[in-house]
Amino acid sequence: MTTYANAVVQRESELETARSALAGDVAAAVARKHWEEFLRDRHDVEQFVEHIELLRRDDAFIAAIRAAADRAREAQGRTRGRPRKNQTQTNAAKLAKSEPGPR
Repeated sequence: MTTYANAVVQRESELETARSALAGDVAAAVARKHWEEFLRDRHDVEQFVEHIELLRRDDAFIAAIRAAADRAREAQGRTRGRPRKNQTQTNAAKLAKSEPGPR
């Protein structure tokens, strides 16, 4: 049981690390965009974030962001998970299963 408890604690720690990394990702993306050219002070920044918060409630906006992010991930190449199966291999395997074998 101790091993399971240790695994749970480790996963919770990894989740917290991932959540805190998101703030750093946002800050890095903002820094790369040079928004300081039009955002004059903290009031401009607050209004900018409020506008994004309103956009966040629009399902089409979120869908567009996620689609663009998915395309960017695919352009980088798959780095995690199982590699995608080649469609011709998948179809060949299905055909091989459906054909009766020698008796």
